[in-house]
Amino acid sequence: MGQHFSKVLLLFCILTFQLNCSQKKTKTFCRHRSPVLGIKIFDQNRVLSFCAKEFLLWDIKQRQSENVIIGMESLQDNVHLEDVEKVNENNIASICTNGVVKLWNMQKGENSKLEIEEGKLCNAGNINKLDEKTIFVHNRGIFSLFDIAAQKFLTKFGKKYEPAKQREKKNSYCKLSPNELLSLHRCKIYLWDVRKQKKAHKFWEYEGDKHHLPVRNIYKIDENTFVATDELNSIKLWDTRKKECMQTFLGHENPIKKIINLNEKKMVSTSCDKIVVWNKKTGNNRYIKTKVKLVEKLDNKKMLYAQQDGSIKILDTKNLEEGEKSENILTGLIGKYKNDVPIFCVHQKKNILSANTEKIYIDDLSET
Repeated sequence: MGQHFSKVLLLFCILTFQLNCSQKKTKTFCRHRSPVLGIKIFDQNRVLSFCAKEFLLWDIKQRQSENVIIGMESLQDNVHLEDVEKVNENNIASICTNGVVKLWNMQKGENSKLEIEEGKLCNAGNINKLDEKTIFVHNRGIFSLFDIAAQKFLTKFGKKYEPAKQREKKNSYCKLSPNELLSLHRCKIYLWDVRKQKKAHKFWEYEGDKHHLPVRNIYKIDENTFVATDELNSIKLWDTRKKECMQTFLGHENPIKKIINLNEKKMVSTSCDKIVVWNKKTGNNRYIKTKVKLVEKLDNKKMLYAQQDGSIKILDTKNLEEGEKSENILTGLIGKYKNDVPIFCVHQKKNILSANTEKIYIDDLSET
């Protein structure tokens, strides 16, 4: 009886020690007034995060909540932040749910409203940097361009569509280069020439078949290629120079959530139950079965993914032929996040910033 009790006590001590060690890795980085909606890398030393009513720029080296460089003024009760984006070293652009776009000067702490012709945007979209002087907002197939230096609206172009009553999908468009933008319109993908502000080419899915299946998402691979997913859960790799489909990838049974370009040879796609690593030239794949929610690229061989239990794991794609070779590098987060999936991003391949409440946590990859 006494020997059995000693073994139980020893096991309890070991588990307690492991839990304490894992919790020491996870440190509170900063805190917002409401749940965090996004975390973005600003530069080597700073991180940009935002919630419904404010965005904050933090010094990652200090790791203290009082290191706020700029905050946002109070908004009306029915208006919330939709997205923020770095424009340059001195300016941040923001867009709210009422479609108002603003430019913020970090040094002066001032902001200016960027007016759009024919009134404000009908709905908020995601704000993006086109080049050092220009930003754009995509909304229902229409691109609206703004001049940062002149602080004014430039023009808008595209093909408008009327989606169901839902939030604008971030992957319904993408920027190939400062001169080329892609957008979806039902069964078609349009390539737009920014300089001429007109359609440069139209890509068709399943051309010649009886049914033209709607395209779900598009993702940039490089300045000359992109991939598109459809309602059959297939992936097509397109070459914008040749204007043709180079490869079709089949292997998902459920809707594809995200595609990441790992390196010149490989890309990764994820669905609710599977992570697949593809050879872009041959179409061959290797996969693991897991309940995945979010993924993020770590380097050319490794990636991070968040599971439904709230944990974040690291996966070396080289080891997939041997099965799942991932380890729970953020064990402390399981207790903090419970069953909620965190928002996370990777900073300089050294730190992981994650959040699903008002707090943002930081973990050092070197300690794993």
